[in-house]
Amino acid sequence: MFIYPFTSRGDHTLYNPYIDNVFHALDPYFVCVNKHKPSQTGLMNVIQYFFKIHYLHLNWIEELPDKKAGFFQTLFLLVFIVISRITHKRIIWTLHNKASHSRRHRWIKNRIFKLLALYSNYIITHSQGGVEFIKQLNPGISTDRILYLPHPVEGKKLDGHREIKYDLLLWGKMLRYKGVHLFLEYLEERKMLHKYRILIAGSFADQDYERELLEYECSNIRIVNEYVKEHELLDMMRHSRIILFTYQHESVLSSGALMDSLVSGKPVVGPDIGAFRDMKQQGLIHTYNSWEELIDVIDHLVENPERIDAKRLHEFIEENSWDQYGRRLFRWLRKMELPY
Repeated sequence: MFIYPFTSRGDHTLYNPYIDNVFHALDPYFVCVNKHKPSQTGLMNVIQYFFKIHYLHLNWIEELPDKKAGFFQTLFLLVFIVISRITHKRIIWTLHNKASHSRRHRWIKNRIFKLLALYSNYIITHSQGGVEFIKQLNPGISTDRILYLPHPVEGKKLDGHREIKYDLLLWGKMLRYKGVHLFLEYLEERKMLHKYRILIAGSFADQDYERELLEYECSNIRIVNEYVKEHELLDMMRHSRIILFTYQHESVLSSGALMDSLVSGKPVVGPDIGAFRDMKQQGLIHTYNSWEELIDVIDHLVENPERIDAKRLHEFIEENSWDQYGRRLFRWLRKMELPY
């Protein structure tokens, strides 16, 4: 199996552990040919492994046009799709979002979504909303080709209680589609900027966006522009009452940050979309459909502190660990391809 993308980590502030976790989860079941060999040529690196692989596992493939030599890499993807059908190579596509968060090359990115929905042999999604989206792209698709697996969870429990310093913690890489600025703007318009103690923590890729948010910084709103290391994040969670996500983009399906927050045992609040909706249906988080509803949810949780049902959370983590991800994917592919 060749897993894409896998490049040199470079700047650790941009590092996403998802692909490393996929490698570790699948290692007991598949020979992952590029596990220790980060690519310098993007998707085209698969050429050197072509005769060794049975599966090409694609992640965030819609971002391909934005990559270095993106035009040629996109052409290569189209060629590979054709060749794979002739040579019986299998394409596994993990659908992470319904659209790219970048507006660049939007037309071709939409075509990539359509092509992958039509010609992927197997599709994985971390949200029930992803299943419906795939059916919209390819109404005739067999549901046997789609596997819903909640985003895998790592069980990192918080040890003990700490003094609550913040009512709301908003963390992760600070990107505009996550809507933090819109939430603060709403609070300002309603003269509620001083209502909650808020910690906003994460690195900014856009200096203009950083300056925009810093305008809201005040005695009870703290903004930390830096990559949040794991031990720092756990400490922030210990001192926070609620972990909040303000994503405003309908394209969002899954979120690793959501799952990392979930296992803290602290109340998590997010928009009623994608995996957030799935976790609400599991009884693990709270969701909202408007800023007005969000304020009601926050006020209720501030006045009535709660923790997630420990037994339900433990069961969810056990059922959706990275080990389980690898095991369930292997069993699904084996069932689909008997004799394997």
